[in-house]
Amino acid sequence: VKQLAGFTMLGEHLNAHPGTDKYVFHAGPSPVTVDTRDGSPTGCVHCGECMAGCIRDAIYSSRDAFLRCIGQKTVRFVGTRVREVRIRNNKPVVYAGDGSPESFDKVFLAAGCPSTTEILMRSLHLEQGPVLQDNVIYQYPLINLTRHSDTEKDKYFGLTNLLVLAEPKRPDLPLLQVQFYPNVDYLWRTLVPRWLWKTVRHPVTWTRDRIMWARVYMDAADSYRYSVHLTDDRLEFAEEHVPDQGKVTPFLESMREVLGGSGFFMPPIKPVLAHTSAHLGGTFPYNGKLVAVARDSEVAPLPHVHIADSTCFPESPVVSPTLTIMANARRTAVEALSC
Repeated sequence: VKQLAGFTMLGEHLNAHPGTDKYVFHAGPSPVTVDTRDGSPTGCVHCGECMAGCIRDAIYSSRDAFLRCIGQKTVRFVGTRVREVRIRNNKPVVYAGDGSPESFDKVFLAAGCPSTTEILMRSLHLEQGPVLQDNVIYQYPLINLTRHSDTEKDKYFGLTNLLVLAEPKRPDLPLLQVQFYPNVDYLWRTLVPRWLWKTVRHPVTWTRDRIMWARVYMDAADSYRYSVHLTDDRLEFAEEHVPDQGKVTPFLESMREVLGGSGFFMPPIKPVLAHTSAHLGGTFPYNGKLVAVARDSEVAPLPHVHIADSTCFPESPVVSPTLTIMANARRTAVEALSC
């Protein structure tokens, strides 16, 4: 995807710098699940409207993939809420919310970590025990004060324009991933009255690669953790661990030092701690103590029932788990069906 000039310059500067005594930085374009094929009816046209909803369906959606399979009649869709899975005659039986059962040879749970956890807790008759992990995200602005900027600001990608890996030089420091976004001018169009937008459009457009927004991801070692309970048949979460914001200070100091004299300015303000990254996982991990989960993600007390989402991850990693979830789900299916 097209990268705005300011982000290209920032990446080149970070790659050329030897780093500090705490961190060295590696920058490059972000791998994203976006259709960039020339001539494709869903190809990205760099309109910048990603955050408002892609009008061309260029961004990959598992929902669209399922709808295609349903349209091609390669899968049978049953529109009901799954409540739990029981084992009868060594075969999994799925019970819907209305209590109606249906038997299967294999069951793959891919409802997203909270929903998969809820199904498993009911199926295993657990009222408490699992611990949910979530990445911590720190957000801060970066100002591009260089003389160079993108002149074709109407053609840009509205999501991550630059991906930076902060590699620690000391074992006591965490590995971090930083995603840099262009200034979210679509919010201005939403909040500013239509009659005023014509006046403010050009200065707002000018900021697209002049004001950058950094999202710093830290792994689950020092992220949010929640104990999970089933109370009155409802899933509830209790905060178990809150991140220590001091853990991100060495990174911020290093980034500020590396950017010194580059024309990119980090305002001397505390980063904003986001309450969630939506990278939830780890409630029933591989080799977990609560319940054994095998290599093919089979849940030991439930033969032929496999986890196919981030519920089985040992931890919530620094990088976005989407592609890892997809790859691991495919591996799980291949191994489970080959038995």
